[in-house]
Amino acid sequence: MRMCLLKLPDDLLPTAEMTVETWQYPENPDWGRQRDEQESLIESMRNVRRIWPLIRVIQWLSPRMRDLLCGHVWCEDGQIVGFTSANGEGGTDTWHIILKDGGMPR
Repeated sequence: MRMCLLKLPDDLLPTAEMTVETWQYPENPDWGRQRDEQESLIESMRNVRRIWPLIRVIQWLSPRMRDLLCGHVWCEDGQIVGFTSANGEGGTDTWHIILKDGGMPR
């Protein structure tokens, strides 16, 4: 398994798809993401990808936006199996660290 920088916008859809798969709980289906929520997350990432050139311009203009969507992915056999991201909260000094593991066998 190797770790590399999150490449945007290319890694948007694969990380969203991996997230949808890992937010399922076979032993308690009601806990998992419902089909409409899964589709909404995937469609949201497609929309972000469509407007990516605009996001890049905004990031160039705003130092705060440059820090948005920073992170790393773990790849195994050419697939993203986990990721981390660090996101600033608005204009504050608060940051959120997100770790998502695809639960793939190691």
